[in-house]
Amino acid sequence: MQTISNEQLVAIHARLKTHYQCTPMPSFEQRVSKLKALKSALQQFSQDLCLALDKDYGRRSHQDTLIADVLPCIGNIDHTLSQLESWMAPCKRNPGPLLSSSTVEVVYQPKGVVGIVTPWNFPVMLSIGPLISAIAAGNLAMIKLSEFTPHTNQTIKKMLASCFSENEVVVIEGEADIAACFTSLPFDHLLFTGSTGVGHMVMKSAAENLTPLTLELGGKSPVIVADDVDIEMAVERIIYGKSLNNGQVCVAPDYVLLPEAKSKHL
Repeated sequence: MQTISNEQLVAIHARLKTHYQCTPMPSFEQRVSKLKALKSALQQFSQDLCLALDKDYGRRSHQDTLIADVLPCIGNIDHTLSQLESWMAPCKRNPGPLLSSSTVEVVYQPKGVVGIVTPWNFPVMLSIGPLISAIAAGNLAMIKLSEFTPHTNQTIKKMLASCFSENEVVVIEGEADIAACFTSLPFDHLLFTGSTGVGHMVMKSAAENLTPLTLELGGKSPVIVADDVDIEMAVERIIYGKSLNNGQVCVAPDYVLLPEAKSKHL
């Protein structure tokens, strides 16, 4: 794992911020070009990502990696490309009776430099997914990857270097001290996926800079079985949901709610 100091981390953020200020409003065509380049890179590196995750996990089927990590990102890009022009379009608003002679519209602007903190359980989808949104919205990004997926981290670094410059997207590795410094940077938006406990610390850190924050945290996930459901089908789906990625999924089933009369059949 390539180490980095807190001072270097601060300098990287400052460099991206300066670059953003020079090009604060990328065009629709520029965003589309970047997203297409990212899609091409995902397709090119898909097998490398499968092999890397297999090494990091000790064993992970290529099918699981493709279904849960790689293909959702490609689908996300396709959806974003199909909607981006309408998302970027100014949105008219009613000015109200006092300003009835005026024209009012909302113009959507990039935020700037976005920070993305990724866990180990889906290191591709949970880093590239937020990156797709950041790029589509015209932002630059810094991504803090988990120290528990070193082979995958190196593959993601190589993949992103093939389609973005070092002034557009930067991948950071490091343990808890680097993660703490990362979340304390004055990002224009910060996205964190992980545990509720760490989420508390990230929220405190972001509050120091009044950084807008998006948290995706773990919880308890119920399965609700309706009275008229096919029990065999329900069981198959519950087992698949619980066993995917060895249960390391934020929405993996934790408990089942069903009519009492159905319990003996389940």
